[in-house]
Amino acid sequence: MYSNQFLPIVIPSLRTLGNLMTGTEEQTDLILCIPDFMKNINVLLEHAKKAVRREACWCLSNIAAGNSLQIAIIINYPGCINKLMNLGFNDVPEIKREALWVLSNITKNGTLEQIVYLLDIGVFLLFAESMDSHDDKAIVVILQGMINILERDDVFEARPVPQNISDHIYQKLQILIESAVTEELFDKAKELLNLYKKRFPKMIS
Repeated sequence: MYSNQFLPIVIPSLRTLGNLMTGTEEQTDLILCIPDFMKNINVLLEHAKKAVRREACWCLSNIAAGNSLQIAIIINYPGCINKLMNLGFNDVPEIKREALWVLSNITKNGTLEQIVYLLDIGVFLLFAESMDSHDDKAIVVILQGMINILERDDVFEARPVPQNISDHIYQKLQILIESAVTEELFDKAKELLNLYKKRFPKMIS
């Protein structure tokens, strides 16, 4: 399945599975019950072909948009989150964006424990550093992930954002608000800034 001779099958198969998982949670559960599904997706995250890595991330982002039990399957699969973090830090912009989608989706529907786990392995640092991207779509995804985290009192109390990271994000937010070229990006940056006023009043004053 992983060699180049299977590429004409692998990419359409991933696209079909991803489309199915944009449906109901029950449909996603059926896909997750396929033998070795997560094993194969996990391997394909490191495939040499960019298109394969992109589709593998897209499948995972659809799972991460589901419920906390489905999110747990991603988090609990050995090495999967670490590979997504590596893609977010080091891959080409197109793949970085897809990996960020997965992680951002987890922050939306994840449990306290799941989000704290992401914070403990550096997801907020990844989000902060990725704000330097020239990919507006990726930045919107990043901002939404940070909003999801900062909106949760339980998460903020369990894992306050380190001062150096919060300073960096605040500086980048100011730049984004001044230079945003799309309404969506401007609105999302303002939304996060308003949360900053709540969470870090001393920094804003």
